[in-house]
Amino acid sequence: MLTQFSIDNFRTFKHLNVPKLARVNLISGKNNAGKTALLEAVYLHLAEFDQTAVYFVLQERDEYRSRQVAKYSFTAFRYFYFNHLVNTGSKSLRLQSDLAKQRILIGSEYVERSREKGRLEHNFDTQLFDDMSAELVLENAINSEEGVYFLLESDGQVVRAISPVISDNNRSHYRQAYRGDRKLSIGGTAPIQFVSSKSDNPSSLEILWGNISLSPLEQHVIEALQIIEPRITDLRFVVVERDERIPLVKLSNQDEPVTLKSMGDGLSRIFEIILRMVNAKDGTLLIDEFENGLHWSVQADIWKVIFTLAETLNIQLFATTHSNDCIACFGDFWQMHPELASFHRLERRADDNIVAVSYHPDDINNALEMHVEVR
Repeated sequence: MLTQFSIDNFRTFKHLNVPKLARVNLISGKNNAGKTALLEAVYLHLAEFDQTAVYFVLQERDEYRSRQVAKYSFTAFRYFYFNHLVNTGSKSLRLQSDLAKQRILIGSEYVERSREKGRLEHNFDTQLFDDMSAELVLENAINSEEGVYFLLESDGQVVRAISPVISDNNRSHYRQAYRGDRKLSIGGTAPIQFVSSKSDNPSSLEILWGNISLSPLEQHVIEALQIIEPRITDLRFVVVERDERIPLVKLSNQDEPVTLKSMGDGLSRIFEIILRMVNAKDGTLLIDEFENGLHWSVQADIWKVIFTLAETLNIQLFATTHSNDCIACFGDFWQMHPELASFHRLERRADDNIVAVSYHPDDINNALEMHVEVR
């Protein structure tokens, strides 16, 4: 698990340090304080900027530009930089945790045949670009016959190219590697799942359901749905038209199944959260705007499930929220299990820097009772 995490020059953060993380971590803050950006940074860091992860994050924010739309401009990858300004040298984008120290560089990639190993090897040249201005790097990328890329450096070693600096079709560059289930892993082993603030498409959820169908993990999802609708006894995906599949649920008091979506946003939200959680066994789950679609009266029961499954399935969880009700319910379980969780509020200061303010379990309820701003 991550026990600390720091960010430089990413999205809305000049610099951010979150010094103490636990198994279950809740992040609050006002709009535009960087809550989603923090989740994205953790996601990209753990996935080592896998193309699937990069595509998903760009897609969620509609951050696509082609050479035809924005001629002589950096590709959509520039949106990951602070104020969308691509810098070189000391102002590199950096993500750092107990797992790795990552830096994004700009350089060239070339391929050589290794005589000793008898295979093609990818090599990188960054020295020519580290001290150049963004304008010169861009001009070089436009005129160069060799590829100029954003490169991932991990623990001091350039490991691979992530994205071309200039691309005629930036969207297709990422889509060719995109998988609908976003099946990513940490170092090729531990899974990573991301629940966005909006509902996912049924085809992605069907893949995730297939991963756990007829296993003991399936029952965790059914039991979570029963928090809102106790009559639910089973769930299956069925074909409706043109090979499109949707989830149906069986109710104990009627013979004909009904669509999950027809039973309200709350059930759909719980379904995705818990489904992605059981698919994140021995890995990481990130949830943006936890409370979306969930009435305050069920949030305590959902947090109980989450705290239990996080321990049972060995998952580290990061969630964001705007809701005092969500914070209060989380705080009740945190007080009972202080070693399992952490709570941080992102705050934008007068100098426009964003800091993470950390809380103790006893502080949350006191702040809520005194109507102190924790959101």
